This record gives sequence, structure tokens and C-alpha cells, in this order.
Amino acid sequence: MGRPELQFQSFTRGGLKVELCQTARSLGQLWQFRNAIFRGGMQGDDRDIWDETYLNFCIKAIDK
Repeated sequence: MGRPELQFQSFTRGGLKVELCQTARSLGQLWQFRNAIFRGGMQGDDRDIWDETYLNFCIKAIDK
């Protein structure tokens, strides 16, 4: 998983954290989240053909 040539440092700004999803765990969480939002939580995840080609970032609210 992931692209070793890509170097991205997670960062926080204004109560938000930006992360690159590259690990099996972070991608699994992302697909489950997309499934809940776009498919109403149906069985499975929201993985698609574009996930192999494009980068996925997650933006999370953090507690201050």
C-alpha cells in the first residue's frame, strides 16, 4: 500500500488535521466512512477504481 516516492507530512491548521491515507488501516477507515456517507452504510465499503490511481486525503476535526 502507499507510494514510497511520496513524502507527505500530516499537518494541523485551525482545528483540522490533514492526513494522507496510504496504509491498509487508514484506507479501510476512509472506505468505511465513504460507505456510511454515500451508500447509507450498506454492506461492504466504498472502494472504487480511482483509489488505485489517485491519492486519498482525510481531513479531521481535532479537539483543542
